[in-house]
Amino acid sequence: TIDRMSNGKQHDDSNKNASDKFGAIQIVSKESGISSSSWHISPRPSFSYIPYLNGLRAIAVLIVMGRHLGFSEYFPGGFGVTIFFFLSGFLITRLLLAEIETKSKIHLPNFYIRRFFRLFPALLIMLIVTGLVNRFVLNFEVGFPDVAASILYYMNYYAAYLHACDQAWGVGGWEVLWSLAVEEHFYLLFPIVLLLREDLRIKATFFLIIIPIGMRYFYYFLMPDAAFYIFRATETRIDSLLWGCLLSLVLSSNKGRKFIEEHFFSSYLFWVSVIFLLLIFLIRDVEFQSTIKFSLQGALLFIVFIQLLFTNHHHTVKAILESALMRWIGKISYSLYLWHISCHVVVSHVGGVSGIQASLISLALSLVVAHLSYHFIEMPVVQLRKRYGAHVKA
Repeated sequence: TIDRMSNGKQHDDSNKNASDKFGAIQIVSKESGISSSSWHISPRPSFSYIPYLNGLRAIAVLIVMGRHLGFSEYFPGGFGVTIFFFLSGFLITRLLLAEIETKSKIHLPNFYIRRFFRLFPALLIMLIVTGLVNRFVLNFEVGFPDVAASILYYMNYYAAYLHACDQAWGVGGWEVLWSLAVEEHFYLLFPIVLLLREDLRIKATFFLIIIPIGMRYFYYFLMPDAAFYIFRATETRIDSLLWGCLLSLVLSSNKGRKFIEEHFFSSYLFWVSVIFLLLIFLIRDVEFQSTIKFSLQGALLFIVFIQLLFTNHHHTVKAILESALMRWIGKISYSLYLWHISCHVVVSHVGGVSGIQASLISLALSLVVAHLSYHFIEMPVVQLRKRYGAHVKA
């Protein structure tokens, strides 16, 4: 998804030369000018399955759920969304670049159709079920504007409008849909960058990364209570996706791969980046949180993703990410993201429980509902997606 919350394994029959589960694979070094044994998987654009991505999705969704299920003091839910954004930008760009390499073009209508079938069916069922529960079980008012903002992917701006008017927003769990709006806007805009000449793509992406930084400072100093808007608006958050795009673009060129290997392959960079990511959570200054924080997180995730996906370091961390539990949570992460707040609302209002008990019951219910959504809604549409060029296993 996503792909943020991609539910399948991208595959390429030509990519069968992995030496072992955590070993390096051999790539053509004469063309790239880099050591063939240095890379854990091929950095070149490919439709092939990337190990550890489902584990990273699992980490992201668990961080988000931790915040929403009663542990907001310990889980930085916004960072979980930022991981999803980075992952989406990275994977979508990698897949589109692979399409360019194999077909010499991007078929934009097919791309948009694939995105529609990837995201909308599960979203629609969630909206129907939770809308009925909100209205007839929880007695929450569900208005047409809420539905329209959800299915037309402008919940981020609708939420900002309601917040500015001091009105409640996020009917019974729908508040998480703001991030889907940001991603949809990204899907509409960024593929156009890939239509540029190869030597201009990285420059254009760098330029696009800089724009949101300026926008955040502009809003922060000129807009009252700007933090709410800045956190959700597409023009202030799209750089979190663009950092992932940048990684795929750099890895798509021989010069970029050589630069990455020479400057980002030292194992200590992973732990330095993780430490700095943790330190960022300790800075509570509102200006920092609303402006430069997202840029720093994107740059640090750039390093973390290189270290985890492409180097031969950190085998223990990789083993955890590729564990059966983490891969399962990663596969159902999109549905988990959609359903977890609604499940928590139902448990809290109907179950008559609270505190840690409500959190644990909500977690269990969310996992069950997401598992069902994945198998009975997401997976049946895989064949439809494959008709339009998706490289996923049914």
